[in-house]
Amino acid sequence: MNNSHGMTISPRRARTRARLVEAATTLFVRNGVIATTVEQIAEEAGFTRGAFYSNFSDKDELIVEVLIARSESIAQAIENATVCPTADFSGVVDAFLASHPMGPEYFTMMNELALLAIRRGDPGGTFGRWSTDFNERTARLVSQGLASLGREPLIDPSDLTEVLSGVFERAIRASLLRGAPPNMLRRLLVTTLTHMTRPVEALPSTTQTPEPTYAE
Repeated sequence: MNNSHGMTISPRRARTRARLVEAATTLFVRNGVIATTVEQIAEEAGFTRGAFYSNFSDKDELIVEVLIARSESIAQAIENATVCPTADFSGVVDAFLASHPMGPEYFTMMNELALLAIRRGDPGGTFGRWSTDFNERTARLVSQGLASLGREPLIDPSDLTEVLSGVFERAIRASLLRGAPPNMLRRLLVTTLTHMTRPVEALPSTTQTPEPTYAE
């Protein structure tokens, strides 16, 4: 197994790092990224402070490892998501939702990491690169689903994916804060796809109609 620097590490150290990543994820959700200390992470994982620093140089390096772990699981979810043939947008919506983990822990975690990246003014950093890659992967998935319905986006596929992700995040937030109806997310996604896509226009024929011939 390789760490975030591409260096090979032993299976034992990999297990230790995995436990620290899991502990950090739990505490980041519970307390926030900034408020969580190295000591708390080590204690949550059942290790000493020294064990932490023998695996990570600081909390920032661990944050990167947490993001890598999340990005790998999401990338796998996108790879596994398939658009089942349907007569409406339900197949596209199902595939989109399959690629977006919806648990409150995940939602809180990713918002914490996004806020940290914004506070640090690092738009091209690890989180920014992950966000770009995630959007590109999801855009391909959505485009494939729309093509199976004979439809195409009215805007750039990446822009449509940003809109869908915005709808997704807003609906999840509404559900967590005020108990929005569980079907609201699907309804909003279908409505968005309905109004922001169109049937694929048939390509104009390149075959010229032959001139009529008349018998002399």
